[in-house]
Amino acid sequence: MPRLENGDIFTISKLKVGRSPREMALEIAIAAEQGAVRYYTRLSDMTEDPELKSFYREFVDFESNHTDWLQKKMASVRRTSGGTKLA
Repeated sequence: MPRLENGDIFTISKLKVGRSPREMALEIAIAAEQGAVRYYTRLSDMTEDPELKSFYREFVDFESNHTDWLQKKMASVRRTSGGTKLA
C-alpha cells in the first residue's frame, strides 16, 4: 500500500510538481490497485489448492479491472487538464 507522506497533496491548487491533486490521487489509487494485483498473483502462484488458486485469480481480475478503469480516468484528466504523464 502506498504511503501518504505529504498531507498537502490534496490541496486545491496545483503543486510544484505540475500535477493536480486529482492526478496525484489517481496515481496513488493506481499504485494501490497494482500492488493488490501483485499480491493476489503471488498468492495464486504459491497455493496448491485449485479452489483457492481460482479464488485468488478472481481477485487478480477484479483488481486489474480497477487498474484499467483508473488509468482511463487518469488519461481523461490529463487530456482535459494538460497534466504530465507518469514515468
